[in-house]
Amino acid sequence: MNAWDKQVDNVFNGLVRQAAAHISKQIGGSLVQQRADQIMALAARGDRARLEQLIRSWPAAEAPQVQAEIERR
Repeated sequence: MNAWDKQVDNVFNGLVRQAAAHISKQIGGSLVQQRADQIMALAARGDRARLEQLIRSWPAAEAPQVQAEIERR
């Protein structure tokens, strides 16, 4: 893959993420809000194994956003 193809791929992936976030927001809150809800529910149940599994499944860049959402609540 050459540099031009990589740039096109990056732009496309960015647009896909934006579209997914917009759709998610229309359906029931942002992805970050949904993940914060999941984390809080698992923490309330004390399900540490599932909590760790869920967090590891996300892109690393989203963890600070989810943490900020939880702290905001």
